[in-house]
Amino acid sequence: MKLKLLAAACGLALGSQAYALSPSDTDAAIKVYLSGSSAQVRVIKAVAAADCATGTLDTYQLASDTGNVFGVSCTLNATAGGGTSGLGGQNVFITYNANGGSANGVYTVAKETIPSTGALNTAQAALLQRPQLANIAANCTTAGTNLYNCTSTALQYTDAGVSDTEPSLFNIDLNRPTAWVGNSISGDEFNQIDSAAQFQQIFGIAVSQNLYNDLQAMQVAAGTIPTGGTPSLSKSAIANYMAGSFTDPANGFGWQPLFATSTLAQPAGASSQVNICTRTNGSGTKAGASAFFLNNPCGGNTNSLTPASAAQNVPGSFVVNEGGSTGAVTTCLSGANTAGQYAIGIVGKENALPTGAQWIAIDGVSPGKDNVKNGKYDWFVEQSMQWNPTYLNSFKSLPSGVTSAQLTAYLNDFRTRSGSPDVMATYSTTVQDGVAAIDNGSTYLFNDPANANNKAFVSRVTKLNNTCGISLWVK
Repeated sequence: MKLKLLAAACGLALGSQAYALSPSDTDAAIKVYLSGSSAQVRVIKAVAAADCATGTLDTYQLASDTGNVFGVSCTLNATAGGGTSGLGGQNVFITYNANGGSANGVYTVAKETIPSTGALNTAQAALLQRPQLANIAANCTTAGTNLYNCTSTALQYTDAGVSDTEPSLFNIDLNRPTAWVGNSISGDEFNQIDSAAQFQQIFGIAVSQNLYNDLQAMQVAAGTIPTGGTPSLSKSAIANYMAGSFTDPANGFGWQPLFATSTLAQPAGASSQVNICTRTNGSGTKAGASAFFLNNPCGGNTNSLTPASAAQNVPGSFVVNEGGSTGAVTTCLSGANTAGQYAIGIVGKENALPTGAQWIAIDGVSPGKDNVKNGKYDWFVEQSMQWNPTYLNSFKSLPSGVTSAQLTAYLNDFRTRSGSPDVMATYSTTVQDGVAAIDNGSTYLFNDPANANNKAFVSRVTKLNNTCGISLWVK
């Protein structure tokens, strides 16, 4: 059934705290509710800030969360919405929920209006609303300069979703969250959403620090890397661990194959529990990893592997930790290291790894922006942002004086600016190494000698927004 007209968004009256915006300014703000990828948390914050006038930015975080639910408020600068939509000077409050991953940036917008096939059950209908930050005055307290800790959320329908890969990759049970298994997104539902690629999101393989150290020692001794060099695993070795092919360390079928050709003695960790730190179904990180390493769903039923799951766990031998966020994966890696065990996991490269984990190379090539944009490193996806125009035009509650056309202009600007090399240049060094811009043949050009940011960020390869596709070089 169609959604009822939403009630007005919850008030965000601000008390006496030192917010950059006054209570009356924030009350009249455009409220934008985003959902989706946890790999994009740092990028979403950075893009939102890039549209803000100087001195007006406030950031909010959910104190009980690991950073996946947050908010940003500010006055938009003159270039917001492309500078022609009248958004400059308008106040905006954005909240983002990244828990559960990229599929929540697809289903929440595709299913917001009447499904063409199949009714939503009660649980699925409830999932269309996501917990977002609300009631700032009553529930948020100062945590730093223009930074506030909040203690509660309110359910809101999603205005726009963010996914690590193209939306269609989540329309198979392999990549669907449990609640959506068996409920497809129909062709009509795909057709009603406005979706486009934003930029290239780079992923990497991280391992526990002790596995990194032992691989490095082995490969230095073998002469395959220099002293202090980054150790490497083959793509096929990673694939077999991700598929659960090595699950029996007691009989030499755990970590031992990685050290079988070494002149060094087998390290103690080689006999430890095999830990696979991955994501739950619905994660774009996991969907991208399954496509790249396991050829799934790209190879169909006969030429692909299935990712290992927690159902295969045998404590002491083999454990898959399926986390709902990037933070859960990095916690798994560092926790295994503390326990004296080896672990391997999948993480977006724009993240800083915690103590106890390190990036490794794949077939001798390290993850990062420069290796992607020069065609040397292939594990990247072309991330997308989408929304449902019918919902925005007919159901979204807006403050007085703000139109759905202005909100759509802001979302279009947000999507465009997130792929801009000039905006990427404002990111932290860590985030910069996890993203690359897509060559659009006009303003974003690979190796553009006239634009330093284009030269630094624009990739000379593309997958044409097809995660199963090969990397095609820009000519």
